[in-house]
Amino acid sequence: MLLVTGGTRFLLWHFYDPSTRYRTYKRNSILECEPGDFLRMVVCIHNEDNVPSMINLLEASNPSGKQRIEVITMNLHQLEGRASAILIPSTEIEKIPSAQSRVLQICKAFKYFMERYNNSVMVEHFVAMAPYRSMHEDIFTIAINKCANIVIIPFHKRWAIDGSIDATFPGIRSVNQNIMEKTPCSIGILVDRGQIGGPKSVLTRRTEVFHITQLFLGGADDREALAYSCRMAQHHHISLLLILLRPNHTDVELTTEVHEKRLDTEMVDRFRMECKGRDIFIQEEVAKDSVETVHLLRAIEKGCNLFIVGREHGYSYSQLTYGLSEWSQCPELGGIGDLLATAEFTFSVLVVQQQPVKTVNFAGEQYTFAK
Repeated sequence: MLLVTGGTRFLLWHFYDPSTRYRTYKRNSILECEPGDFLRMVVCIHNEDNVPSMINLLEASNPSGKQRIEVITMNLHQLEGRASAILIPSTEIEKIPSAQSRVLQICKAFKYFMERYNNSVMVEHFVAMAPYRSMHEDIFTIAINKCANIVIIPFHKRWAIDGSIDATFPGIRSVNQNIMEKTPCSIGILVDRGQIGGPKSVLTRRTEVFHITQLFLGGADDREALAYSCRMAQHHHISLLLILLRPNHTDVELTTEVHEKRLDTEMVDRFRMECKGRDIFIQEEVAKDSVETVHLLRAIEKGCNLFIVGREHGYSYSQLTYGLSEWSQCPELGGIGDLLATAEFTFSVLVVQQQPVKTVNFAGEQYTFAK
């Protein structure tokens, strides 16, 4: 009997993937957000230091009558010992006295943000106490229940004023890795270097222009990032530079790559049309390999506050990033994102990953569902 029970537990542990219960049959992303609908964003907060940069990113998202935003904040607390995990709305915070003060302060900051935008922003708060190893499950539960288009998570490193790494949080990194691997919607990892955080960066109080750069090579992640940039570019305090990077030659293309390139072209055309008359610049560049890609990135350091890039890129552009992923310290950022998160650069970075989809054949028919 003990042998059978032990064997059953091993088989369940080895073959059962609990993340399948978060699988959806519709891709949840910014690209799928219809005009006039709320853009639903789950914002993850591990501590008070995350709040200014997250609020400023939300402001950069240009909430308005035509681009309304629904924000769901997740106040995340590490649970140690054998205590039971808790997921509750902030209105029931009295159940967690140890977290009450912090949660109320965070709620107050987001309430102030919501009030400045009247009916263009809705905010709802949740508190999750769980071990780091399972914290992503609470985030997924809220993301699915709220039909979130994107989850924004803070990077696990914190920088000091002089640009050096002030602290590293391995537990937060494990949460981020689980989210990126099993996401039920699009994901954005925010690497905050102070260029988008802090009270001086609040866009509604700025007199100077906030400069955003996006690098676009191609692929689903870059298209999702460009869809987000398209919203930001319509903010009257934002100037956006879109860099279209292409290889100087391509090999024979697969049918799937031809399809991907068509989607890339359509997305860039959509960006041009929707952002016409805004403070945008489109710069086309050609490179032959990853060395030239790195030179290009180093050249645009000056004057950039926030850099946006997709985590992965299409196969046709692999020559432009070859070697970057192999040497990366943080694969969850992708090859280019990992490079931009090094001490060599000082701007903040947003790495975007679109929820992947999978197509299967059954009885001669093709079915597509989100992974």
